[in-house]
Amino acid sequence: MRSAHPPSLPLKASLGTHALLGLKNIKMTCSPTTLYFMLGERCLRNCSYCAQRNSSGGIYLSRVMWPPVAPEEVERGMETAIKRGARRICVQTLDYPHLLEDLRGLSNILFSHIPVSLSIPPLSEEEMLLLKEMGVEIAAVSLDAATEEIFTLHRGAGVGNPYTWEGMWEAMRRSREIFGSTVTHVIVGLGESDEDLLRLFEKLKVEGVYPALFAFTPLPSTPLSGISPPPLGRYRAVQLMHHLIFHMDGEGEGVLLEGGRIVGFRWEGIEDALLSGNYMRTSGCGWCNRPYYNESPRGPLYNHPAAPSPGEIRRGMDEMRSYGVRTFEG
Repeated sequence: MRSAHPPSLPLKASLGTHALLGLKNIKMTCSPTTLYFMLGERCLRNCSYCAQRNSSGGIYLSRVMWPPVAPEEVERGMETAIKRGARRICVQTLDYPHLLEDLRGLSNILFSHIPVSLSIPPLSEEEMLLLKEMGVEIAAVSLDAATEEIFTLHRGAGVGNPYTWEGMWEAMRRSREIFGSTVTHVIVGLGESDEDLLRLFEKLKVEGVYPALFAFTPLPSTPLSGISPPPLGRYRAVQLMHHLIFHMDGEGEGVLLEGGRIVGFRWEGIEDALLSGNYMRTSGCGWCNRPYYNESPRGPLYNHPAAPSPGEIRRGMDEMRSYGVRTFEG
């Protein structure tokens, strides 16, 4: 029996998702292992780094294009996508009226096959409970910024948004309590120091929140379009710090800082982490690899969607040294 679909549902999908669903014939050097969707036509908010901001007419989110997709096309292609390796569904929701109604309209299609993650605005307890009833596994509330000051400037009152730093933390705690675990997003390159990121990681670990790392990407039609992405060596050092804290149960004392900048690591097992290159891989929910979300397929890669090669692992070390990281001790 076919599902009933709401008319004109504002659903889009990444190009890689279109390919996995069998809707487009696209040659991909690395296929996504998650189906990525975006829900909403126009966001109410005005985050200064986002192409979907209210005052922008962007068709991108980061570097990714999001062509429209009909619910019935998703329904027809879901079995094909799973056979091709899709293991999770991720829905990036804009902040707009009737969001929950639209999610409910999609729930029979999207929420009944493989695990589902949502990236959501800071919803109430009642609203999150409704999402859980729909079958959502993870509801991520994104900090994006590493400090309250940067958050307020780019995601809060500084751009006319109602979001607050403490309000986001409260929403993350609600999500963790209701869903059992939760994820947030952290963008590297919005003006924070490495020490800011370390202190944020320490607090997130205590709170039981896992941060997915993104490199800042300058996008046309945004106020930050003229800002450069973070140096690759810096991003590698932050990735290694993230890996040691969240995947090797390390503590912040093992990160050596000078003037707020990472200059070394003293951590038992760091050699294995460096040799595997796993710290360079995309971080996020299970099976999230986000191919080329932050970068062109031509590179350089900030987040590796698959296991890095031996040459890429060596370059990762060289990149960190070029940034000024000089100590790697186990």
